[in-house]
Amino acid sequence: MVSQGRTHGYRIYDYHVPATRNLSGGLDAAGAGEGDIIEFEACVLEYERASRVPGQRTWRREETGQHTAVILGAKRSTVTVLEQNVDSRKVVQPGSYDLRHMVKGRVQIFRPVGESWCPPLETSW
Repeated sequence: MVSQGRTHGYRIYDYHVPATRNLSGGLDAAGAGEGDIIEFEACVLEYERASRVPGQRTWRREETGQHTAVILGAKRSTVTVLEQNVDSRKVVQPGSYDLRHMVKGRVQIFRPVGESWCPPLETSW
């Protein structure tokens, strides 16, 4: 099955913030794993960092925009991926995202399937 726009097979997971506030059983329940495709749509993730000043908190903020990656592994709320075009680097590199830290956006995971699994999609109207 050829990708249609930003749809890359059978959708097995759909999580968006703020509408969905829990991970619906997490990536384990969805069965997400190696070879699946993850699609980020305008996601913002905020991670707390250690501060050098006692009692003060600092945050690291990541914004994904429209971003597609191949999943290497998934456990609970963390997905490990192979991706490119990160920090203006045009090379494929490993990355990791913890969806518990997502404060905005949508993540969808697709399982690539062959055309024999479903009929060809008609994309013209």
